[in-house]
Amino acid sequence: MAVSGSRDGTVIIHSVRRGQYMRCLRPPCDSSLPLSILHLAVSWEGHLLVHTCLEGKDKNTLHLYSVNGKHLCSEPLKEQVTDMCVSGEHVVIGSEQGYLLSLSAEPMAMRVPVRCVSVTKEQSHVLVGLEDGKLIIVGVGKPAEVKNSLRNYIAQSLEASPLMASPLLAPLRARSPTRLLHQRDQLVFSHASCSPKH
Repeated sequence: MAVSGSRDGTVIIHSVRRGQYMRCLRPPCDSSLPLSILHLAVSWEGHLLVHTCLEGKDKNTLHLYSVNGKHLCSEPLKEQVTDMCVSGEHVVIGSEQGYLLSLSAEPMAMRVPVRCVSVTKEQSHVLVGLEDGKLIIVGVGKPAEVKNSLRNYIAQSLEASPLMASPLLAPLRARSPTRLLHQRDQLVFSHASCSPKH
């Protein structure tokens, strides 16, 4: 499917094969202010993640839809989202405030605005592009899944980064620089963390 979002607060879904209109989604909003669609992400299973913002306010919300267009849940955000991606059951979000976020783990401070995020094909690393031009690579897979050369590259890339001040990286700072940055695979947009649709 092909998905597009609009400043009028609607999400239009078309089929890719025939280019036919399938449905229009309108994320829920309790305000009379206009709602804009700022970011969209689609999982391999067809779940749709929609980032909305109220015009004139910094009220950001994520909405999750099923493959059939059913609104599953909404999650308000304190951060201003700059990019997001979905990989399997995992959601990775970059923010204007300089955080790499997930909805079930503590934010990871980047100290400068995040401009883009992506997950590798193997789902073992998150690639984070920062406003200052740096590329940060965060390992989320099991150490056995990552080649030694990539381990060295990750450690060397992170050594000079402001990210190293994060308490999450204390184990890496205490070890040799060739150790893999390893985080638990907890980037899950779960129903438990969502507020149900009213």
